Amino acid sequence: MPKREVNHLKPLSTTPYQAYFDNRLQLADVIAQVLQQIGPAALTISTFSTSDGFLRRLHRFKNDGLVTSCSLYVDLKASRKTTLIAGFIKSVCDNVYLCENHSKVVLLHNDHNNVTIVTSQNQTQGNRTECGIITTDLEIYQYIANGFLNSKLLHYLSTGFDQDMLDRIAELAAALTPISEIAALLDLNEDMLRLAINDKSSPVRKVYFKAKAETAHKLRKQEIELAEVGSPLAVQLTSAYLRDMQADEDL
Repeated sequence: MPKREVNHLKPLSTTPYQAYFDNRLQLADVIAQVLQQIGPAALTISTFSTSDGFLRRLHRFKNDGLVTSCSLYVDLKASRKTTLIAGFIKSVCDNVYLCENHSKVVLLHNDHNNVTIVTSQNQTQGNRTECGIITTDLEIYQYIANGFLNSKLLHYLSTGFDQDMLDRIAELAAALTPISEIAALLDLNEDMLRLAINDKSSPVRKVYFKAKAETAHKLRKQEIELAEVGSPLAVQLTSAYLRDMQADEDL
């Protein structure tokens, strides 16, 4: 049997089910070939983890007008890695959800097409053999789309936290409460809270660090007052504060 050509998909209009099993075909390549066949589409993507390389391809698809919108579902356990590229994710994806997820699925939808890609590959570049199924079966598309809607989701990048929750986080941060305890007291998912605090554009990060800094400022003022009246320990502490301040000024 001749080796199947893996670089080109069969026509989706006449092939409702097709598969690939190869180490040369990347997920972004599959998405690109589907978009070439069906035209601009909205994407829903689930993965355990994502990468800078995959997001670059997705960004190009959006700039070229091939992707009209994108929702990303990513696993909670990969959230610390996600934190490193959170800003990039926000600029590329319209909605980002954290959930307990190990599926690798891409849904593509426009007025005339509903395509489902189920793959073994995370959104990372590699040379290992990957397997995928591509189908235009509407029942399969709707079944998986409903699965996303019914998942236990933590929608963290597009809507954030309401003002009441931000105020409560600030109150606890001002009391120098560790993040794990803030999450427990406010019944929040700890990984989601850590991710929000590490996202430099998040209002959660702003209120958390502002409240923490205000308390630290009060404590430093108290130690400076004690140093001025001769407390040896206060003199030692204020000297450490000065060193910390100078170190923080380094570019």
